[in-house]
Amino acid sequence: MREIELLKECRDLLEEVDKLMGQMGSFEMDEMEFTVDEQNQLLIITVNNSETDVFTYKNAYEFLYEYMLNMHNENIAYLREQYEDLFDNMDVNDWIMKRGYIEYINLRVRKIYLRLKEISEM
Repeated sequence: MREIELLKECRDLLEEVDKLMGQMGSFEMDEMEFTVDEQNQLLIITVNNSETDVFTYKNAYEFLYEYMLNMHNENIAYLREQYEDLFDNMDVNDWIMKRGYIEYINLRVRKIYLRLKEISEM
């Protein structure tokens, strides 16, 4: 039963990352669906209704690392560059708020990755 709880936590964390990355809005995101197969104790991730990957709670962090973080790092770098270019044309408070939100998302995604890594070692 503990494995199912860990799988559900992994699913919830990955869904949160997907949602956070979608909020940044600088790239078109793949559509992802995260499903827990309780009978087989697997986390099933479907990308764009076609590609399916299967994970256990021991290796769910790999999906975040290999697929999502590569895209996330490109997204963060792009947004940082865009906001640097916009600094002179934006209200300073607005710029700080938007740039701060990007950094918040970046830190939250990294914290989720560390939690998934921690789960994998249980």
